[in-house]
Amino acid sequence: MFRPIRVLGTAALAAGIASLACSSSTLAPASFDNVVDTITLYALSTGPLNQPNAYSINTGIGGGVETWNVGSNFEFAFDLDSAGQPAFLPLEVLNLTVPNTVLPGLIKATNTTFDLMTTPPSNGWITSDTIPIQVGDLYYVRTAVTTCATLGVPLYGKVEVLALDSVVLGDTVTHTVKFQSLANQNCGYRSLKPGVPSS
Repeated sequence: MFRPIRVLGTAALAAGIASLACSSSTLAPASFDNVVDTITLYALSTGPLNQPNAYSINTGIGGGVETWNVGSNFEFAFDLDSAGQPAFLPLEVLNLTVPNTVLPGLIKATNTTFDLMTTPPSNGWITSDTIPIQVGDLYYVRTAVTTCATLGVPLYGKVEVLALDSVVLGDTVTHTVKFQSLANQNCGYRSLKPGVPSS
């Protein structure tokens, strides 16, 4: 059963992440381009096994993955919630989290555009609850710290929901979400601008 939305992100968690973050002057130069891509996910409960149903910042361009094929190496899956509404499911909702780590999560962005989402917030991440979505919704995304374990920091990205559709596959009706995304795969860098980040 999916749980209602509850925003997590205490001052202690924010302080912990801030203390772990490194300035770009102490990091090796970034080597991965931040690239905008378009991804389609199929509903976790009804989609075909050979199509992506989850999103992974760590895979970079084309970040759609199949949950059965990547273990817990993703940030959220797509499905319908208990009310039949399309939703993003952070990793902890699926009971797949890694103990003793900052959890993958999302934060909804308001009063902005995808292009203007250039730096992710430090706190307020939704990590443990189902997130109903609509076309036009904007979200910052964060990985677990295990992705950049040597630095003890997450990777960051952003998504914008472009379309929500029903799809008939044989005798099954499934659902899809199409969104644009940008993933920063450079450990210790937070910039969500296209190109090789400097911060």
